[in-house]
Amino acid sequence: MSVTTAGAEYSKVDEIIEKQGIKRKAKLRIPQYASLEYLLKSSDLIATVPEVLIQPNLFPLALGYSEHPVPLPRLSIDLFWHARLHRDPATQWLRNVIAIQCELPTICSNN
Repeated sequence: MSVTTAGAEYSKVDEIIEKQGIKRKAKLRIPQYASLEYLLKSSDLIATVPEVLIQPNLFPLALGYSEHPVPLPRLSIDLFWHARLHRDPATQWLRNVIAIQCELPTICSNN
């Protein structure tokens, strides 16, 4: 299974793996990680996912996992929001929660 979004850095995983002489045979491609856990739980498929997504609070169905056999680079994560919400306390809180979950420095302040 492959999660592929056009232009996203993680869509380059296939290229990196192929440079190691391995060709993945993706039976299913999905555009986001939201449904991935349920698809994996109800099939015999496997997927390459960012390590942060295997945390139990994000994948509560207790799927098995192991390190990827091919060394993969750390991926960048970008957050975007409308300028009028930049100082909104609720969206600042949400952006900080996302940053913490992705092991990024907190990025929002009252500036």
